[in-house]
Amino acid sequence: MNTISRDCAATPQAVRNSSAEIRPAISVVVPVYRSEGTPRALHERVVAVLEREVPAFEIIFVEDCGGAGSWQAIEALATADARVRGLRLSRNYAKHNALLCVIRAARHEVVVTIEDDLQNPPEEIPKPLAALILSKVDRMAERKGCAAQTDKNHRSDS
Repeated sequence: MNTISRDCAATPQAVRNSSAEIRPAISVVVPVYRSEGTPRALHERVVAVLEREVPAFEIIFVEDCGGAGSWQAIEALATADARVRGLRLSRNYAKHNALLCVIRAARHEVVVTIEDDLQNPPEEIPKPLAALILSKVDRMAERKGCAAQTDKNHRSDS
């Protein structure tokens, strides 16, 4: 079984080398508004990253009644990939309320929000995930009565 030690840097490589029981399943939530063309590109990039990083994931698009073909694009993705779900709001509730709605619908403990315009690249998801995994390693070591060795000079908190 591959595990990560507490003093290793929080890197995407640490995530890939960690055991499946430490790596969490992830819900990626995406508010969509008038974005017919971007859900497909976002889906491709998220899938490419998460298939190698986590044991299970879902992508939930919430269409905030923006029109412009967004819902049809989400439906096509959900039909083609069982890991994709779509929520369609009855009217425009604005981004923050749309996010709250979709976060409540998430199936996994870890929720990542991302913009549909790819302003925040999906390739950045592993960075905070690595820090989360290191935190989980610390908690597991504490529960087992082990003193986790920490060397903050060798840790990457970025």
